[in-house]
Amino acid sequence: MLFYISNTVKKVDDGYTGDWLGLYSFDLESRKHYKIADKDSLRLPPPYAEGWITSLVGASTDATELYLTVGMMPPDSTQGFRMVDHQLAKMNLTTRDIHPLSGLKGAFF
Repeated sequence: MLFYISNTVKKVDDGYTGDWLGLYSFDLESRKHYKIADKDSLRLPPPYAEGWITSLVGASTDATELYLTVGMMPPDSTQGFRMVDHQLAKMNLTTRDIHPLSGLKGAFF
């Protein structure tokens, strides 16, 4: 089983911007392609309302769980500002639930 993330990247005036499209798998034996999650189907724990997968870290030996880095945000607040919470997380591939394991501080530095 092969797992991968798909993103779009677009050139803008001051650099590049991108969006996460989804997490997919490809069964090498049957040659079948599956969408595991996208922004509308990602199952985040409360209180998070929006999220995306930033990288694949690994898979369990039986391919029932994936280890990922994710960015998650709570619902909109009246203040108009939402902090992104970056986490190392585990995804159960049967339920598609995301389980945070450890916070990642300074994830981009």
